[in-house]
Amino acid sequence: MACTPSRFERMEAMNSSEQAAPTVPKRRWFDRRTPLPSEVGKHSTTAFIYGNILVLAAVVQVSLHPITGRSVVTVLATAVTTFLAHIFADVMTATWSWRTVRHAARDSGPILTSGIIPAALLLLAPLLGFPSSAAVLLAELLLVARIAAVGIVVARLRTEPTSLSTVLAGIALALLALIIVVTKAVLTH
Repeated sequence: MACTPSRFERMEAMNSSEQAAPTVPKRRWFDRRTPLPSEVGKHSTTAFIYGNILVLAAVVQVSLHPITGRSVVTVLATAVTTFLAHIFADVMTATWSWRTVRHAARDSGPILTSGIIPAALLLLAPLLGFPSSAAVLLAELLLVARIAAVGIVVARLRTEPTSLSTVLAGIALALLALIIVVTKAVLTH
């Protein structure tokens, strides 16, 4: 009867063999396959931060009055017009072409994503029987959480591991964004 090698013996043989393949770290589902070029990452990150701050300011502004359909339009219009202004600014600082417009739109996409869920919360709250104050609070907390996640987003775009310092920097950025939003609400109301 032939004796089969134990698991330990097989592992030791694999480790001592020169032909053993190097281990490749497993990629998590949310990891990028390749890092974004630094210029693309910079523009996308700027759009992410800028869009969230302006939409947060719009949500704070509409929360000062009863929430209506106009409130939803205000939040969406803030996201869309900021998106278009960001594209315009990018195209004006480059050689004009449809390719430039497409790239600017791609890089400005995070501005649009910042307005969709808050607007949906404001729109659906009355339909689902939630108080509008709860919808506003959820929208504001979502936007602050997105701003706090900036460090994590940047690390992901660069395919770097997230560290405690990136998380703390995101929290500090969220606090700064809140100060900016409160200042805007006080000065414009």
